[in-house]
Amino acid sequence: MVKYTLIGVNGNAYSIMAYVCDALKQERENMELAPDEYETIKADYLKDAMSGDYNHLLCVSFDLVERINRDIGCEISDDDEIVLNQ
Repeated sequence: MVKYTLIGVNGNAYSIMAYVCDALKQERENMELAPDEYETIKADYLKDAMSGDYNHLLCVSFDLVERINRDIGCEISDDDEIVLNQ
């Protein structure tokens, strides 16, 4: 089961970016990120998330949330796949 998901997060673009950044901040030690690496990932995420339309923001956000889950040892199960594909 995953710890972080965009399902249920307020659909406002700024709320989504805040959620993803908060998840990254909370898990930076579990992801074994150095402070400068954390800042780089966060800055790159925000730059990329804001570089396109809303769908691009969702795709970029989903990718980083998936990376966070994977790096902290949460694998997407078959049940999660079903929910994410609905």
